[in-house]
Amino acid sequence: MEISYLCGARQGDVLRLKLGDLREEGVFIRQGKTGKKQIKRWTPRLRAAVKLAEQQPSEIKSLYLLHNGKGAPYTSRALYQSWRKVKAGARQRLNGELDFTFHDIKAKGISDYEGDKQRFSGHKSASQVAVYDRKIEVVDSLDPDKK
Repeated sequence: MEISYLCGARQGDVLRLKLGDLREEGVFIRQGKTGKKQIKRWTPRLRAAVKLAEQQPSEIKSLYLLHNGKGAPYTSRALYQSWRKVKAGARQRLNGELDFTFHDIKAKGISDYEGDKQRFSGHKSASQVAVYDRKIEVVDSLDPDKK
């Protein structure tokens, strides 16, 4: 979740990350949907998330950053099962409803990004970015008495 948020990446793009995608400059991501290639620069928070992912126990060495105990890449189904457990635990701790999907994490990352959101997201058009950017714009109201 953290890598998806920090990189503005889709679930599938994160699940496909290989150790070789961890570059000196940052994390190389090739978007499965658009084919866009980017390197997301390292930040302390991204380094910490990747380091945590690298510490997964495994019987054999894996080529994938996120993998199961046999070294195979995590599947969407396995991630979904883990996601459901994490959400259920969070609901209990917060005594409330958490009504969002894993895909919403990418949108949250794009919405929170300060800068060129189209470049960050890798989308080809501003209209595609608008679908993901859910930040509510604050604008002035009319003040007819102000001269």
